[in-house]
This record gives sequence, structure tokens and C-alpha cells, in this order.
Amino acid sequence: MKSTFKSMAAVALTVCLGFTAVSANATGMLTISGWDGSASTGYSANFGNPGVTSTFHDSVSFSLPADSSNSGAADTISLGGNAVIFDAFTLYETSAGLLGSGPTGGTTSHLTFSGGAVPGNYTLNVAGHKTSNLAGSYSGNIVTTPVSPVPEPKTYAMMLLGLGLMGFSARRRMNNL
Repeated sequence: MKSTFKSMAAVALTVCLGFTAVSANATGMLTISGWDGSASTGYSANFGNPGVTSTFHDSVSFSLPADSSNSGAADTISLGGNAVIFDAFTLYETSAGLLGSGPTGGTTSHLTFSGGAVPGNYTLNVAGHKTSNLAGSYSGNIVTTPVSPVPEPKTYAMMLLGLGLMGFSARRRMNNL
């Protein structure tokens, strides 16, 4: 009977310690405020952590709108001076892997991703630490830039044909005068 009680107590203690360890190393899942913009102007969204108390490792998971394309950028800044220092700033796409990383060791970080801002599932990892007794917080945004359309060859052919017809018409008019 005593051995059963000891076994149950040992299991309960192990489970409690396991939950404590998990909560100490938990990754904060941040959400982004809704996407603003359109395919022609680009999209932007904001994220942040107002409650940095020591070291942190936050992840922002998001999906770009279906009509996004081309390139983009992600930025973070420590609010309230130098209370937060960024130790990691990386962007991953589910199928492509690492798309980019920003500079670390400072109060700001910036990364760009070219050709990777296509519809898909992304994770932005932000890690760092607080440097003072002041309350720490940071804010960031993600922006995609629209693709500039490239004319197709037939567009150039039609333009040259039109210019040729205008030249022919002008020459004929000059000959008739």
C-alpha cells in the first residue's frame, strides 16, 4: 500500500515538474492584426509583445492573402528605449524553409524576402532578452510589395504595329499635301 502511494506521489511530482519545465520554455504565439491593403498596393500587418519580462522566444504564424506576390519585409523595434535586445529574427515558409534572417544584438531588426512572399504558411521567429528593470515591449510589422507587371511580347508587337501604322498614315498625309 505504501509503495503504491509512493509510486503515485512520484508520478504526480514528475508530471508537475514536467509542466513547470514546459511553461518555463514555452514559446509565445503572437497573432497579427488583419491584413491591410490589396494585390496592387501590397499588404501589411502588425504584431508585438507588450509584456517582455526576461528572455523571450515568440513566433508569429500567418498566411499571406491569396493574391499576394513578389517580395516583402519584416521589421521589429524595441519600444521604450533599449529595454529589449533581439537575439534572433528569422522567417520560415512551410515548403521553402528559411527565407531570411535579420541582424541581431540591437534594438531593431529588419529582413527582406524576395520572391518568397507568395501565398503560403509562414512563421516569423523573434527572440531576445530584456536589458533593464524597466518593462519591456516591442512591435513589428510585415509588408509585402506588389509585382510590377511586365508586358508580354505581343504587347510590344502591337505597340510597334500601331506606331508603324501612325508613321505610314503621317507619311501618306504628307505626300497628299
